[in-house]
Amino acid sequence: MYRVVYIMGPGHSGSTLLAFLLNTHPDIVSVGELGRLITKKTDRRCSCGESLSKCYFWVQFFKTLETDSGVKYKSFNYENHFLKQLFNVKKSNVIVESLRQIILSQNPFYQRKLMAASRFYVEAVKTIQKISNTKILADTSKSITRFEILNNIPDLDLYLIWLVRDVRGYVNSAKRKDRNSEMAATKWAKTHRLIREIYNEFPLNKKYMLKYEDLCMNPNQKMNELFQFIRVADYKVPDDYKSMNHHIFGNRMKKSSDTKIKHDEKWKSSLSQYEKEKSLQLAREMVDFFGYN
Repeated sequence: MYRVVYIMGPGHSGSTLLAFLLNTHPDIVSVGELGRLITKKTDRRCSCGESLSKCYFWVQFFKTLETDSGVKYKSFNYENHFLKQLFNVKKSNVIVESLRQIILSQNPFYQRKLMAASRFYVEAVKTIQKISNTKILADTSKSITRFEILNNIPDLDLYLIWLVRDVRGYVNSAKRKDRNSEMAATKWAKTHRLIREIYNEFPLNKKYMLKYEDLCMNPNQKMNELFQFIRVADYKVPDDYKSMNHHIFGNRMKKSSDTKIKHDEKWKSSLSQYEKEKSLQLAREMVDFFGYN
C-alpha cells in the first residue's frame, strides 16, 4: 500500500505553506495539489521556476510513469460546467447528494473515467515516491470529492489532515481575487460542514485537525505533532525551508523566496467592520465549532 497524507479544507487556508514544510522531511514528499496534475495540462509551473514539461523532476516523473507502469499522462478534466458540478462537487443537501451518487453509480462514462483516474493517481503516487526516495506523499488537493474517491482505492493507506483558517482570513484572501465576501463566508461554512461529516467517520488514528493560526504561531511544535501523527521520525524543519529541493505547484507562494513563516492577519485592517461581523454571522455554526471569535 502507498501512504498518502491528504490535506482537506477550503482554499486560502495555508495548504501551500504546509506542503513546503512537510516536504522538508526526508521521508515525506509533497508536490502540492496532485489533483491538479490529473485535471490540468502540464504547462503549469513548478516551484523551481520551470514549467512541468521542462523541470527535471517532472520530466523524470512522466518518463518513469510511462516506463514502469505503461500509463501515459492524460487530463481527466471535465470542460463542461454541468459535468464538473455533477461529477466533482459533493452536495450539502442529503437528498440531492443521494441522487447524485445514484446517477454516478449507474453512469458507465463516469465509471470508466473514474477507474482510469484512480489508476493514474496510484501510479503517480508510486512514481513520485520512487524518484524522490520517500515513503509518504502529502497531497494538498483539498477536494472533498477527490478524498472520497481516494478513500475507496484499496492500494492507498490514507491519512487525513483537516486544515482550518479563521473565516475572516479566508474571506479577505478570497476578496483579493474579486470574490464576494458574503459568498466566500457562506462557502467556507458549507465546505467545513461537509468536511466535518467525513472527518467524524474517519478512523481516530488517521485524522488530525490543524489550525493555520497555530501552525504560523508555533511551527516547530505543530510540525512535530504532525510528524508523530504521520508516524515518521522527529525532524526539525529548517528555518530556510524554501532553499531545499521543492517541486511544488499551487498558489503564488511558490514563487516567493521569503521563508519567514508569518501569521497573515491582514483581514483585521482590510475588512470593514460590517464584513467581519457578517462573515462571523454567516458562518456562525462552524465559527463556534472551531472556537473562533
